Amino acid sequence: VIKLMTRWKHTWNRPDKRLQIYSAFVADNVTGYVYIEARKEAHVREAITGVRGLNAWRISLVPINQYVSALTPRVGDSAVQIGQWVRLKRGWYKDDLAQIVDLFDQNTRR
Repeated sequence: VIKLMTRWKHTWNRPDKRLQIYSAFVADNVTGYVYIEARKEAHVREAITGVRGLNAWRISLVPINQYVSALTPRVGDSAVQIGQWVRLKRGWYKDDLAQIVDLFDQNTRR
């Protein structure tokens, strides 16, 4: 997805080479698929040409009954337990691994 975003950014100022895609994302609940939004299948093929890991011959249209499920985030049990490993999302230690050693109130958000 980042490669597609980079290609889109580099072609934005060139109308003759501009990628005709609207969005690209990967759903957490579905592995092995990249969702690319465009008006035509040819636009998707053009966008993924030369991108490693994406096969231009395995493109398929998302069925209408799967539209909502593709865009709905997974809701899981986010309660942490002592001894569990977590990845930090913000601050000085962003993207570092940490182990839970003590819990305070889990209902408060900081």
